[in-house]
Amino acid sequence: MPTPTAPGPRRTAIATLISVLMFLMAGCAQPGETEKFGQSSPTLSMPAQGSGQPSSDTTVIRYVSPISRDGEIQPGWRQAGETHSLEDNCNRSPVAVEDGIYQCGPSALAAMACFYNHPTEAYFCPLSPFGRQYRLLKIMGESDGTQFTQPYPWGLELDDGRECTIRQGGAWGTRDDGYFGTYSCDTGEEFVLSTGGQHDVLFTVDPNGKWTVSLGELGAVGEQFPPPSAMGLAAIYYAAWAK
Repeated sequence: MPTPTAPGPRRTAIATLISVLMFLMAGCAQPGETEKFGQSSPTLSMPAQGSGQPSSDTTVIRYVSPISRDGEIQPGWRQAGETHSLEDNCNRSPVAVEDGIYQCGPSALAAMACFYNHPTEAYFCPLSPFGRQYRLLKIMGESDGTQFTQPYPWGLELDDGRECTIRQGGAWGTRDDGYFGTYSCDTGEEFVLSTGGQHDVLFTVDPNGKWTVSLGELGAVGEQFPPPSAMGLAAIYYAAWAK
């Protein structure tokens, strides 16, 4: 079983637009350019946390944090169902900004972010980035604890209120224009699209720190769809330890 390490760097709040620009510059993307997740050169390590209420001018970065490193369950969180044991291995979570958080389980049934608690040897796995319930798992296999240097957002909150979650296996439709489905949304027929693979999504960032993605439908091979449309993001979500 993995052993949690010391807490990562403290996350700071976006107090001004200047700090947003500093964050973007630190991620090697200039305002108005496109950030492409999934490349070997990291463009994002530890995002800054937004403060106050989201506005139409900026995208707030939030954290899904059901538990602290010392095992304290956070207010409002509760376990869903019974504790289950899996004969499986866990890998580093692609949606976590800190170590000690894993992806466990097979394909579409996988838990994208599981927080390992050393005293209980259990994994706390939120059901989604938008809720307050978690599964409690006992994993009998090995765990790869190497932290992702370039995590992907786990969840996206669109400007129109839709909530979209990163793809984690399963059969999805296709398109003939080179785009792929990357995030599925809770309502509507559109998906957040990418151009280079399952998680290689493109985020366009403007000078105010507003993130934008491409939306479009998926279907059968040969089916034609309109060009993707742009949609702003009200918030993006990562997995991180509670402080």
